[in-house]
Amino acid sequence: MSPSTRTRPKRSAERTRANILEAAIAAFAEHGFEGARIDAIAAAAASNKRMIYVYFESKEGLYDAVMRAAVESALVTLRDAANEELPPEERTRRLIRGYMHFLADHPRFVRLVSWESLAASQRASVAAADLVGGGLQRLAQLAERGVAEGAFQPIGDVRHLVAAVHGMCLGFFQRRSLLESLWGADLNDPGAVDALADVVVSLVLDGLRRRPAPADRLHPTPPETAP
Repeated sequence: MSPSTRTRPKRSAERTRANILEAAIAAFAEHGFEGARIDAIAAAAASNKRMIYVYFESKEGLYDAVMRAAVESALVTLRDAANEELPPEERTRRLIRGYMHFLADHPRFVRLVSWESLAASQRASVAAADLVGGGLQRLAQLAERGVAEGAFQPIGDVRHLVAAVHGMCLGFFQRRSLLESLWGADLNDPGAVDALADVVVSLVLDGLRRRPAPADRLHPTPPETAP
């Protein structure tokens, strides 16, 4: 058997798995875990249910693979968003802008995260945590670096900052249709996304920047002494 002949089954298997995963992403984004049907996913992938169980073992295993693929795509964007050598403020700006553009370009990711947040039982909590732990955690690291350099004021619980930024960014695209209708805007327009990102950046940086101490605290007036 030639090497090219041996690689055909492997390539075919990889293609089948990729087709199933792509069909599952569409199904879970549209219907959530409970509403998505294995039969429909198999049909959309031009495969059969048996192959889904061969590659993913169960519906839960397929859903976990979908969430991990979605999270990994976000992590790649976040890793590439900011130059390590830039000052904390500029890196924060680029990180938020990069994430906002990712959300604008990946509506299925928005829907997957939204379904997961609504679920009574988080089936992909580990994968979802990776987004904060591995991606938006970069914002936490930036904040801590800014504090160390004297650019940012001390932060209580950095997790709260990360959750707040994630919520602000995601909220625009969870309400995408409504906002586009109300504003007459197109959130596919990079300029519109930049404008929204600038709002988030402004709020975040205004909250993070170290504020100068009031003059009377810097130079307190000595107490009067009795004659």
